[in-house]
Amino acid sequence: MSNEKLLAYKELYSKYIDYAVILHNYHYTFLNHMGLETGKTVRSALKHMIRLERQLQKASWEAYDEHRENLREQKRLKKQAQEYRKLHPLKRGRKPKNGNNNSTTSKTV
Repeated sequence: MSNEKLLAYKELYSKYIDYAVILHNYHYTFLNHMGLETGKTVRSALKHMIRLERQLQKASWEAYDEHRENLREQKRLKKQAQEYRKLHPLKRGRKPKNGNNNSTTSKTV
């Protein structure tokens, strides 16, 4: 079971949040100081966000598929352990004193 794709998704999500903060700052600057350069930075940040959003959607599906595979593997291992327990049950009862638990033998004096 691996979590590589989930970690990649988390990394992309943190980048997405960083760009959201950058976009907010650029947009705030654009609203306070209208100009060509501030508008250009807002559009650039939006393009980066859109690109990251597409990558994030793809990574999300990959992480979901990986998670489903991990769940299937866990279920298979649990079933395998149950089958093993069924074939090899735990020994119950008293332990023999002399290491001999044969009830058919009788003591001879």
